[in-house]
Amino acid sequence: MRTRGLPEAGLRQLHDAMAGHVSAGSVAGMVLTISRGDDVHVEAIGTAAADGSEPIRPDDHRGGS
Repeated sequence: MRTRGLPEAGLRQLHDAMAGHVSAGSVAGMVLTISRGDDVHVEAIGTAAADGSEPIRPDDHRGGS
Protein backbone atom coordinates (compact mmCIF):
# COMPACT_ATOMS: atom_id res chain seq x y z
CA MET A 1 0.00 0.00 0.00
CA ARG A 2 1.34 3.42 -0.91
CA THR A 3 0.95 6.12 1.69
CA ARG A 4 1.93 9.02 -0.58
CA GLY A 5 1.28 9.60 -4.22
CA LEU A 6 -1.24 7.98 -6.49
CA PRO A 7 -1.14 4.23 -7.15
CA GLU A 8 -0.99 3.28 -10.84
CA ALA A 9 -3.64 0.59 -10.44
CA GLY A 10 -6.09 3.11 -8.99
CA LEU A 11 -5.43 5.57 -11.81
CA ARG A 12 -6.08 2.81 -14.35
CA GLN A 13 -9.37 2.00 -12.62
CA LEU A 14 -10.44 5.65 -12.73
CA HIS A 15 -9.49 5.90 -16.42
CA ASP A 16 -11.47 2.75 -17.24
CA ALA A 17 -14.51 4.04 -15.35
CA MET A 18 -14.33 7.41 -17.15
CA ALA A 19 -13.88 5.74 -20.54
CA GLY A 20 -16.86 3.49 -19.84
CA HIS A 21 -19.17 6.46 -19.21
CA VAL A 22 -17.95 8.21 -22.37
CA SER A 23 -18.26 5.02 -24.47
CA ALA A 24 -21.78 4.40 -23.15
CA GLY A 25 -22.82 7.91 -24.15
CA SER A 26 -23.67 8.95 -20.59
CA VAL A 27 -21.43 11.99 -21.04
CA ALA A 28 -19.60 13.47 -24.00
CA GLY A 29 -16.44 13.99 -22.01
CA MET A 30 -15.05 14.61 -18.56
CA VAL A 31 -12.01 15.91 -16.77
CA LEU A 32 -10.66 14.29 -13.62
CA THR A 33 -8.28 16.03 -11.24
CA ILE A 34 -7.05 14.14 -8.22
CA SER A 35 -4.17 14.75 -5.86
CA ARG A 36 -2.48 13.10 -2.95
CA GLY A 37 0.51 14.67 -1.27
CA ASP A 38 2.60 16.34 -3.96
CA ASP A 39 1.31 14.03 -6.71
CA VAL A 40 -1.35 15.55 -9.00
CA HIS A 41 -3.06 13.66 -11.83
CA VAL A 42 -5.20 15.37 -14.47
CA GLU A 43 -6.91 13.42 -17.22
CA ALA A 44 -9.35 14.50 -19.92
CA ILE A 45 -11.29 11.97 -21.95
CA GLY A 46 -13.99 12.34 -24.60
CA THR A 47 -15.21 15.38 -26.50
CA ALA A 48 -16.08 18.92 -25.44
CA ALA A 49 -19.66 18.62 -26.76
CA ALA A 50 -22.04 15.74 -27.42
CA ASP A 51 -22.38 16.66 -31.08
CA GLY A 52 -18.75 17.69 -31.59
CA SER A 53 -15.45 16.10 -32.37
CA GLU A 54 -13.22 18.57 -30.50
CA PRO A 55 -11.49 16.69 -27.67
CA ILE A 56 -12.16 18.01 -24.19
CA ARG A 57 -9.14 19.72 -22.64
CA PRO A 58 -8.01 19.54 -19.03
CA ASP A 59 -8.59 23.30 -18.72
CA ASP A 60 -12.08 23.25 -20.28
CA HIS A 61 -14.46 25.27 -18.11
CA ARG A 62 -17.71 24.45 -19.86
CA GLY A 63 -20.28 22.97 -17.57
CA GLY A 64 -23.54 21.19 -17.96
CA SER A 65 -26.75 22.09 -16.21
